[in-house]
Amino acid sequence: MSNEEAVSGIEQLNIADNELMVANADNVGDTTYSATWILRRLLTLSKINEEPWSTDLETDLCYLWDMTTEKDIVDFLCQNNFLSVSEFVIDNAPEPRCREIIVGILGNLCSQPTAFTRITNTPTLVTKLLSLMSSDDTETLIQVLRVLQAGSRDMQITITSPWREYLLYSKPLADALTFIFNSSTNSQLLRESLALMHTIATNTIFLNEIFEINPLLVGLVETFDQLMPSEQEEEAAEDDENESNDQVIIERWLEIITKIVERQSTTRINNYQDIIRVVIKILGKLEENMIPMDENKASSIYDCVVIANWLKKHRYHVDINFLCPLTKIMIKLDDEISRQQENDKEIMVDLLKHLHRYWLGVYGASDEVITDEYLATCPSEVSRYLMNYIFNGTRHYNKF
Repeated sequence: MSNEEAVSGIEQLNIADNELMVANADNVGDTTYSATWILRRLLTLSKINEEPWSTDLETDLCYLWDMTTEKDIVDFLCQNNFLSVSEFVIDNAPEPRCREIIVGILGNLCSQPTAFTRITNTPTLVTKLLSLMSSDDTETLIQVLRVLQAGSRDMQITITSPWREYLLYSKPLADALTFIFNSSTNSQLLRESLALMHTIATNTIFLNEIFEINPLLVGLVETFDQLMPSEQEEEAAEDDENESNDQVIIERWLEIITKIVERQSTTRINNYQDIIRVVIKILGKLEENMIPMDENKASSIYDCVVIANWLKKHRYHVDINFLCPLTKIMIKLDDEISRQQENDKEIMVDLLKHLHRYWLGVYGASDEVITDEYLATCPSEVSRYLMNYIFNGTRHYNKF
């Protein structure tokens, strides 16, 4: 976009040089913010390629960013060509910080339905935002992801949303997400990228067409290891304000992996052992925190079994130690079902039934020597439980 187009509708305004940011004479809507001050900053932005970047300009733009939490300010910006100005700044920003602030303002605009609709219906702007996903500036990427996640929410609500086209068929976006998963160490950026990837994975059947599957899977394992560190690293990071919600990460990661593997027919998964390692780690975390049981935790356990079953069915070696945390979960379910009232335990009964079926399938299909070796080396409570189930069954769900 040219700077003449960006200036259109702004430059002709008669703006005094000595206006104040807050002034009673020309307030925007019900706010205390000056329309003149805002228009002055829009004019500056429309000539950003001619303006030297300065601390004062950065401060002013940050004020403008803060103002956009107000609906009246959002409406005013949209009425005064802000989307066109944004396109110009994305192309011509003198510093990454300038671009970050402008995209951050667009993120705030997405919280207002009318402004979000304008952004959605401006494909040239959306295309520029998608191109920013290849940026090497982490803070800008985080702001871009805010806008794209607003689009992903709209895509899930509205079947005809243009965001389906923007997000589900974009090879550059797919490549950018894969690169982030493989290279970033920024927890916030990884969490936001994982959230967007989750939406894409659960809303398209074309993952193989837009993603390189093996690099993506390698990146997803790297991302999980970054966001869910070892116990020693977790203790050291206890006070980190960016510490993520473990269960949300687990749920999203498992659902993404499940969607990916279920859609593979010819692609050979190179890092399947790392995937199983992560699944075993997840089962250990779920076992530690599974009570009280809820649908989300149960769904995560189901997904772990789905992934293991898929790998086994397609002739990948699944470490039999996968059974240890899974059996500990069965033991806890057994104990908890015994303590609870009948009308409170349907989720746990269904899950236990599913896990028992999985164990019987493993026992029936595994080499006898391998199974015996596992039962001899696993914790005694695990081997006793498994063998007792083989010979005696369960008392918990036969009547259901």
